[in-house]
Amino acid sequence: MDAYGGYTFYRDDREQYLRVGLLLEDLAYESKNDLGGETTQVPVALQWALPLGTGNWWIFSEGKAGNGFKREFNEPTTELLAHYVHQRASAEGFNAHRYSRDEWLGGVFYERLWPRNGLSLAYAFGLPNADYESLIGGNPYQLDEYGDKLILGWRHRFSRAAQLLISISHEVSAQGFGGGNVQFQMFL
Repeated sequence: MDAYGGYTFYRDDREQYLRVGLLLEDLAYESKNDLGGETTQVPVALQWALPLGTGNWWIFSEGKAGNGFKREFNEPTTELLAHYVHQRASAEGFNAHRYSRDEWLGGVFYERLWPRNGLSLAYAFGLPNADYESLIGGNPYQLDEYGDKLILGWRHRFSRAAQLLISISHEVSAQGFGGGNVQFQMFL
């Protein structure tokens, strides 16, 4: 749906005129189609028509000058993540200890976005190698078991400035509930 408003200035003979107007295009794009996409810049244009002449000499100009439109189509995305952690720490005093950690973290993340909603699926893993040693006789421990999760997330955008994120996960290797998350985000 487009909207156009303008005015025409005529000479007495009505053969010569200047017509100028403002054109707003695709005003209801988001509500009138099922293709998705979001208009991020509304197209506004100045339109004109100008036939002027005398005798056999005529000039005619017609055109449109504007900013054009911009639309974003959020296609499904898949991301791979790999991260390595190297950490060394120690403490003295009441609970003297040493700690070391070397861990590979990774995952595959899929996201599908629609104009107001989004769905995300992920598989994330960790391959830790962590050692804790108490220097005052406490119990040492070592963590070196593979861990992984399946994650399901959903997003709803109320507006450009507010959205709700919900996710839940299952720890595959531990065969148990992996946690959940609810966030309400506001952007300035």
